[in-house]
Amino acid sequence: MIDFKNDGEFKVPESTNLTGHAIIGLGSAGVNIVDQIVLDHRESTSLFCFDTDEQVIRGSVVGDKMLLGLKRIHGMGSGGDPSLVAEIVREERREVVEMLQGVRSAVLVAGFGGGTGSGMALEFCRILKQLGATVVVAAVTPFEFEGRRRLHQAAEALTAIKKESDALLCLSNSRLLNLPGQEMDVRHGFATMNGLVGRACLNLRAVLNQKGPMQIHLADLRNLLAEHDCGGTTLENCWTGFGLGSGSDRAHEVVDEVLGGPLFADGRAWSNGSAVIACLSGGKNLSMGEFQTVIEYLKHEIPVELPILAGTILEPYETDSLSLTLMVIGQTQATEEEIPRAKTREEFAFEAKPVAEAPQEKIVEEEEIGEDEALTAREEAGGQGDFFGVGDESEDKGTEQRYFVQQEELPLDKKIYRGRFEKSAPTIFNGEDLDQPTFMRQNVKIRL
Repeated sequence: MIDFKNDGEFKVPESTNLTGHAIIGLGSAGVNIVDQIVLDHRESTSLFCFDTDEQVIRGSVVGDKMLLGLKRIHGMGSGGDPSLVAEIVREERREVVEMLQGVRSAVLVAGFGGGTGSGMALEFCRILKQLGATVVVAAVTPFEFEGRRRLHQAAEALTAIKKESDALLCLSNSRLLNLPGQEMDVRHGFATMNGLVGRACLNLRAVLNQKGPMQIHLADLRNLLAEHDCGGTTLENCWTGFGLGSGSDRAHEVVDEVLGGPLFADGRAWSNGSAVIACLSGGKNLSMGEFQTVIEYLKHEIPVELPILAGTILEPYETDSLSLTLMVIGQTQATEEEIPRAKTREEFAFEAKPVAEAPQEKIVEEEEIGEDEALTAREEAGGQGDFFGVGDESEDKGTEQRYFVQQEELPLDKKIYRGRFEKSAPTIFNGEDLDQPTFMRQNVKIRL
């Protein structure tokens, strides 16, 4: 008979122990979401924040936080430059690794479209992968009215992160516009969105890492996302809601509250969704019959028929409340027409604009005549032959004129009329007339 000695070197973590399973907020949006987790749920285990804005980091209520790029950008933010932020993370990689030592799995949450979140997320994915951790990214994408530059920048960052992370969930800020009665309350709207994303991150971390009667594994989530990935660029593939119920009818109450959430108000979740992840959390008094009631009622109330992947989290204490987090997985594909490439300054400056043809008598062909004749022709034409200016007052004001510029040497060596100083004595110094311009005294030819 072989005796096994329990020497205590390996301790199986308890189901409620989430040390080593981190939620990491990147950039201002990510920090705000993690702060909302602390404020709403009094949660502080394995929460981290990173940003380049000193004001955001100082105002965060998270204990483990770090300001990056202090020497380069002095805590003033990235200015919308993701490449600069990526360089800063690579330069300060050692400090980041020291803070994240011991992380076995991470949920990265960040806002995309600006500079900090877009630049940090990819580098943090690589750092965590080198530390041997699994990485799920919860990305909050810009409003549609924020412009094509931010949308295009978010799409580029998400395309790169999709290859580095284990799973990528994209939630759109545009769903905030469906909040009923909150058109003027911006703070309440963003707090609602931060709370929904924060709750989704908490439940993702718990259901993927805590043991329970029905557990959702990371492989399940990955297969679900891959199965319904139609390829191309997406700015939204996840819609989430949260509900809380108590009392004798809490199973129906929690489902009604979830489906009445703001992200489901416009129906895009049901028209684009392909599957549902339901995370049910309750105390020791949660029964199998109640769990079945929640899932059956949820299937009945969802307006379309979708497969449901369910998981449960059992709290270690007695509670009369029942909570449900719902995530609808699908994909809203963004085409190139919806996210056109932003024009560069050079493209905008030299973009051709249609103009009306100028009358032929306005065009002076100076290549065929000499400089003196060209000068005379310009004087007779009122100085409009070669230079941009306002047309003749007698011309039709509704017709836009086009003038042609001919490159030539200006006849600056000719005598220039001095106006009221024509009869004044010239200023002579060392044999040079200082009243003449320098280029005339030194015989410099100036070309247009």
